[in-house]
Amino acid sequence: MFFKNIVIADKECLHRIGLKHVLQKHLQHSQIQELHDRATVFRQLKKQPVDLLVIDPQKVHGFQTSDISLIKNTHPECCVIIITDCQNQQNISLLLQSGINAYVSKNCEEQFIIDALAKIEKGGRYVCPEVYSLMVDRFFEMDNGKGLHLTPRELEIVRQIAKGNKGNSIANELFISIHTFRTHRKNIMKKIGVNSTSEIILYALKNKIK
Repeated sequence: MFFKNIVIADKECLHRIGLKHVLQKHLQHSQIQELHDRATVFRQLKKQPVDLLVIDPQKVHGFQTSDISLIKNTHPECCVIIITDCQNQQNISLLLQSGINAYVSKNCEEQFIIDALAKIEKGGRYVCPEVYSLMVDRFFEMDNGKGLHLTPRELEIVRQIAKGNKGNSIANELFISIHTFRTHRKNIMKKIGVNSTSEIILYALKNKIK
């Protein structure tokens, strides 16, 4: 994957300059634009294809967390890296659900940004250690009794989700319809007290469900 056109969106000039310096060192043939508000971000996305959007949703004028989902839905070819100092676990979860390609804390070192780029180039997704730790901590705060009453079928679906398998693949593997799979997934999330597939994966890791 080659990131030809890159947009950095952050209202803080020093952060934009720092990110641009890092990206230019490792993506030498890319064109990088610096933007600071929602209107110009969407205008640029409409004007020409953007291969990579590096953004702090909390530091872009007029930007809402839900705008990330809008971008991913209308511009699926655009990879999105969130680089922010926001440590709100609910916001992190919502952004992960929106389909972003990487989430990196502004407290992290330059190498973690490079690691994120490398993972995305291979078609993967990346979460820096600090953010991953925050999400895992959320599950250690949960009631340890939750999830113990999952049915064998639900446990198998949790295992399949934890392996990274998609809904249609899991349904075929277990000889059930996609509708039945979605019903099971909904019941699982209700029982273990989570709201997303990414949280099911973290739950499986915490409880060593393999």
